[in-house]
Amino acid sequence: HNNKFTGQIPFNIGNMVNLFYLDLSYNELAGTLPPSLVMCKKLRHVYLDHNMLAGPIPSFYGRLGNYWLIDLTLDSNQLVGGVPEDWGDRKKLLSLKVQDNNLSWKIPKELCNLWAPDGEGELVELGADCRICDCHFCKGRCY
Repeated sequence: HNNKFTGQIPFNIGNMVNLFYLDLSYNELAGTLPPSLVMCKKLRHVYLDHNMLAGPIPSFYGRLGNYWLIDLTLDSNQLVGGVPEDWGDRKKLLSLKVQDNNLSWKIPKELCNLWAPDGEGELVELGADCRICDCHFCKGRCY
């Protein structure tokens, strides 16, 4: 967190198979989201916010932590596209933050259904820009 790191996140970060917590937020990291993170089967918390990461959010990021990911914070980057539609079965996801990017796809309805107070999952925090979130709980809580 806030280490003044620059460049890309190395591909071999996936070699840290026992990685549980990754916080590379508030740096100057560029490039795309590293696909090798999916190899970190114990990963539960990922904070890559406030960098210069670009490109789409990979669909396979829904499998981070062997489907047991709890926090995914990707806000304040230059990501495009949107949250993949097949993320609606991530029932253990507590927090997802994707605001302040260049996302254009709507938040999938399946993900909206994970809202803990009245849904099927444990989601208690969704940070998204108002223009991409039609979920009922985004009203008054979006950016």
